[in-house]
Amino acid sequence: MTERISQLLNEAVAGVEPVAPDPVGAVLRRGRSARRRSALMAAAVACAGLAVSGAVVGPRLTGGPDAGVVAAVPAAPYADGRTVVAGAVRFPVPDGWRAATSDQPCTDTSRTILIRVHRDEQCRMSAVEIFSAPVTITGGRVINLDSPVIQGGVVAPPALITLPGGEPGWLERASGSSVVLTLPWSRVRLLFRLDSAAAGEFIASMRSAPAGAGTLAVPRTAAVADLVISDAAGLVRPEDIGRIRAPATIDRLLGLLREQEDAVADAQACAGSAQATVEIVIKAAEGETSPVPEPSPAPGPGDTTVVVIALGGDCQEAVSSHGGRVRLSDETVAELKTIYGIGVR
Repeated sequence: MTERISQLLNEAVAGVEPVAPDPVGAVLRRGRSARRRSALMAAAVACAGLAVSGAVVGPRLTGGPDAGVVAAVPAAPYADGRTVVAGAVRFPVPDGWRAATSDQPCTDTSRTILIRVHRDEQCRMSAVEIFSAPVTITGGRVINLDSPVIQGGVVAPPALITLPGGEPGWLERASGSSVVLTLPWSRVRLLFRLDSAAAGEFIASMRSAPAGAGTLAVPRTAAVADLVISDAAGLVRPEDIGRIRAPATIDRLLGLLREQEDAVADAQACAGSAQATVEIVIKAAEGETSPVPEPSPAPGPGDTTVVVIALGGDCQEAVSSHGGRVRLSDETVAELKTIYGIGVR
């Protein structure tokens, strides 16, 4: 199983060239007690086992399906001794590494976890960088530059992964010389200038206590909504790209997303990098608000909501950047495609 965990992480970041290769895995493992190793391995195996097999179907959240909630302004990432805290996610600083904020001078950037700040930056590049920002787009390589549907190119959807504890992560598929992981509920983006094995070890060391579970938090209204389907390798066919603007069609989309009530408990989340994905980017008109129903915080003017869906089997899950994670049926996925005219063009 441990080999399969490494294989999944390597597949997600295949083709990445190292900028600062480092045997992080060996460093992280040194000095851990047998009890600590057993506990972490059990959590990692449980999470990866769900992602690989898709055989476990999680229950609905007890107490009825309420909309997911994320913090309006999460605390900025920080170092707590030898632990980095980024929203609801924590991970250890490996031996021989340090954590620092970017308002300090650069020192041994090949072994620094750099927490980027928005003032007086003296250091702007490191092996690992952490950015705190609202999620308005998942990022990734731009493809299909000649798409007649979305002019200017299409951003490849990320893989949807599940960290131990349940925090969802959007892992950009191979994007050149770096690996990027977005934590939508914690409003944090991590950039790894490492080879795939080292980046994978950092990701595998993360533990989470998310607070965004529930049904999908999506806007009441929107001006435009784009949908892109990617296979597990990150490839997008021209016929799997859609954009809708008509108010009635937008209402149909948002209504379908709000109707999904099979909310997935954190401990039962199972999406993994081996699955194909759908990304829906929902945008408000410029200068207008597109409020997300309470209890999630209302977005500001021109806000964007991103929904990423992992496709296939019993682990077909959707996660909203404003909170909420639900399991989708094949019929619901088919309805989404119908709304966008995908499969009939």
